[in-house]
Amino acid sequence: AWANLLKALLIAIRYSAVRKQFGEDGRGQEMSIIEYQTQQVRIIPYVAALFVYKVSLWTSTHALGKIYETLEQPDDDCSELITEWHALMSGLKPLMTWLTVAAVQECREACGGHGYLYAAGLSELKADTDSLVTLEGDNNVLSQQASKFLLYMYKTHCIGNSTTSKLETPMNSIHYINEPDEKVTLKTKQDISVPNFLSIYSFLVRYLVRKSISTYESKLRNGLDKFSAHNESQVFAARTLALVYTERYVIEQYWLHITTSRMSPPVKLVMTELCLLYSAWSLEKYVPYLYESGYFTEGQPVKLIQDTILRLCRHLKPNIVSLIEVEAPPDSIVDSVLGSSTGAVYKQLQAAFNGYPGNFEQDEEWGEMLGKSHL
Repeated sequence: AWANLLKALLIAIRYSAVRKQFGEDGRGQEMSIIEYQTQQVRIIPYVAALFVYKVSLWTSTHALGKIYETLEQPDDDCSELITEWHALMSGLKPLMTWLTVAAVQECREACGGHGYLYAAGLSELKADTDSLVTLEGDNNVLSQQASKFLLYMYKTHCIGNSTTSKLETPMNSIHYINEPDEKVTLKTKQDISVPNFLSIYSFLVRYLVRKSISTYESKLRNGLDKFSAHNESQVFAARTLALVYTERYVIEQYWLHITTSRMSPPVKLVMTELCLLYSAWSLEKYVPYLYESGYFTEGQPVKLIQDTILRLCRHLKPNIVSLIEVEAPPDSIVDSVLGSSTGAVYKQLQAAFNGYPGNFEQDEEWGEMLGKSHL
């Protein structure tokens, strides 16, 4: 999924930097379409996701290696690590594949009519990506493993426990689940920070855990059996819980990478902006839950989140080509007339039209298309 996400974004960004259309009245000079706000908001948040998810893939792969090492030692017990790793992967796979499917479609549309050409490479990429949401388990079913883990841990360690200390687990993915609910104020630009977003995500996980339990128990009281009650407590509750839990984890892992790695101040600034953008962009779709829970009571936080998304897309735009080029594979792998590293989109298009077999020959079915009455 990550490789497909990279390829789609590479094609769309390279094309958007070269393709020009319209401009300010009277100047007679057209603008690259990446300069338009609508194009930036369609593509740049997915670039932020690309970098954020890469770190989580590193950490999950490292954890898997640790599991294999421990399994070779008969005296070591890694059952807790396996359980938590499985829960995270059960959330990460749906989250990444759903996002990649949406990103490929967005990139295809962002390239306009050219994006639908076979030579653009996006149609083949879309066909390959769409299968991922059901590969090795349907996402809606697989994500239930993540929510079941959270519900079990909450019931086991939090209900009836008067202490509010951090819950220690091998991958440290739910250390916040027993902490008290504290509201973060979002009123000014200075309130926009990764720690504040993580705090809001922590609240959302706790709220959705409680909502999932409440919904499940309500279904039982109304006469449903356990199996049916479980199925009836997924939408707007347990399924959302699995996604919020996983998103919080990937944001935290990326933030830890930024704060613990040695990097120059300019690089750290860009990486922080990517983290903030992904956090705000992801959190925005959970705004209804924040109002439902009473966490938000006014409209100001929502406007601030939306303004943050627009501002960060605008700030990251000058560096967006350089950012995607860092991960770019060779042109032979990209295999797209729109995503060539040369930037010669129109020459590549012309070469594709002229070089495709049969383009300048009469189709053998021409008679059927014309109609027998005209023969």
